[in-house]
Amino acid sequence: MVAIVAILSATLLPVFASAKESANQTQSVSNLKQVGTACRIYVDDYDGILPLAITFNSAARSWRLGTYTSVPSGWTSVGNRDVEPRKSEEASFVLNALRPYVKDTSLYTNRSVPTRDLKVAKSKRADLDPVPVNVSMNGQLHAFPEGGVAQPSRLPLFTQAYRENQLGFMLSYPQLCCSGIGNTCQFNPQGMPGEARLCSYTTGYGYVWFMQTSEENFTVYVQRKAMLTVAVDTSVHAIRHRAPLWPKYAENANTSPWSSDDPYPTLPAGTPYWMTDCKAPGQPKSNNAPFYAGYFRPDNEFAFSSLECDFGGG
Repeated sequence: MVAIVAILSATLLPVFASAKESANQTQSVSNLKQVGTACRIYVDDYDGILPLAITFNSAARSWRLGTYTSVPSGWTSVGNRDVEPRKSEEASFVLNALRPYVKDTSLYTNRSVPTRDLKVAKSKRADLDPVPVNVSMNGQLHAFPEGGVAQPSRLPLFTQAYRENQLGFMLSYPQLCCSGIGNTCQFNPQGMPGEARLCSYTTGYGYVWFMQTSEENFTVYVQRKAMLTVAVDTSVHAIRHRAPLWPKYAENANTSPWSSDDPYPTLPAGTPYWMTDCKAPGQPKSNNAPFYAGYFRPDNEFAFSSLECDFGGG
């Protein structure tokens, strides 16, 4: 009898695990679809302009590049996030701006992955709880006119943010490199996105990409070696990520955001290393225009040639 139970357990457990994974994937697809639909309604209300992927520091007159934004706005006192003007500035961030449209912020959470708690103080000013967030916006669409997107049925608007929820915070990625003084920050196919035309993080690049999870979960293998995305038109896609370890690379600009994975031995499989950098479609990589993350470019026609992109080989 014991042997029979053991055999049945060994047979059925993989079946149950597979069923649970399928259910989680179905829920993730539904959540992303609803977030994308909420954003569509938002865009209609705001004259065709997509939401903000980073927040503006009104005192310094600069954009907060590479800075976590609280979700919801005001839940924590760290960095004066629960007082003005910071509270209102963070309220303009995409996931906070969409709250009236999504109604239920649990749509931002992936229940099949762990949640990282940054252990920061909760505000005493408001009865708000931090939201576990696993949805990130394509930062190159920050304040961009929806009508200017070349392929709305394919271009990612939101993605699953790796194999981890962030409790009460989120970064967009890849972010526009708006690090100069001024309030201009928008994708510019032939130049830098910021008013200052400079980027203090990189030279020749109009974007930056930050690690935003704990090391053990910095992988795009979330759904069976794929990452779910919702496109600008609200259709949901799974990006099948397959890339060799750096310094090897794949010329795959039209099928994956990353051309190589990180070889660092403590990182999990599927940890991306080199984000494929591409010039404007039709422009050789030798011209003076900055590189942007090719897969996420608003002008991406998904027809890049190897002459327009740097896959890691220089």
